[in-house]
Amino acid sequence: MLVDFAGYHAKHLVSRKVAGQWLYEPVNPQNPYSGKHLASDQIFSNHGLGVALYVRNQLDDAYQAVGVFTALKLSFSRKIDGTYLLSKDVNHISVALDIHGVRQLYTWATGSQMAFRTEIVKPGASPKTVFGYRMERGGQFPHALKVIGPNSTGEQVVIDVGLNDGDLFTIAMFCIGYCKLLYPVIDGSVIERLLAIPQVAAATGEGDTSEKFVHAQTSEPAPNELSASAPPGRLNGKAPLTLEQRPDDVLPTPGIFKQQKAIFAVGMNKWPKKNRATIEYIQEVATPEAMDRLIKAGNAGDFTEWDKIAVPFL
Repeated sequence: MLVDFAGYHAKHLVSRKVAGQWLYEPVNPQNPYSGKHLASDQIFSNHGLGVALYVRNQLDDAYQAVGVFTALKLSFSRKIDGTYLLSKDVNHISVALDIHGVRQLYTWATGSQMAFRTEIVKPGASPKTVFGYRMERGGQFPHALKVIGPNSTGEQVVIDVGLNDGDLFTIAMFCIGYCKLLYPVIDGSVIERLLAIPQVAAATGEGDTSEKFVHAQTSEPAPNELSASAPPGRLNGKAPLTLEQRPDDVLPTPGIFKQQKAIFAVGMNKWPKKNRATIEYIQEVATPEAMDRLIKAGNAGDFTEWDKIAVPFL
């Protein structure tokens, strides 16, 4: 990551008064509406995950840079039939994390928190949700990042990327790099200590006027197996059947984890449809009472409610 953080910050992240107006030095003068990756890395796993320090400008009608937006960008793409599709993937999903999301990502990547969940909301678009969690079975990919959100055509997709310890190290370094971009004169050890403080409450971060990031309470999706090549699940644009949903301020408990595992076991072993997107939806949103009802019904061979919930996912 060969970035002159102090120099770049001074040149592009500090505004200057020009003819009575506060302006920024454009980050991409040749194509001002496009942003710029200051540093990037690509993780090749069961699917692909790109990590980048991203900067772009907000322009006025005269194409002058009147604002600057920074983010840690995560780009999820699929691996199909042994080929990483990367930017050519029609179901490619990118998310931009501000400092709140970066802190959550860092505490998870460095082991301070077992799991995290963050939701990115952009006005006029469907939200994107990123989950980080530990895989119960370990193996080649003991960790995973999952994104749920719309692709370029608005269809909801799910991409689950398995990660090893080396991948988590890379992600953690990019988190530190993002903070160095924002605060280049702060000592790195201070940044690491501040990043490592676990977040226990919901927080709202502000980007520029066109994007807003909302970072939700941490919670852990149930562990599951990653497929090496199968396409992730997708929604067909319909809203799922309403389940009794856990409030955002309810932290996961051992009892909830046990129910989530049971939902996965019943769904994959007894339910004829075995639709993983539906199973993960139930794991992530259902109350303990709803999961208990679905588990009992499934064990009895009654999947009527399961099938109704699955309709938007098929």
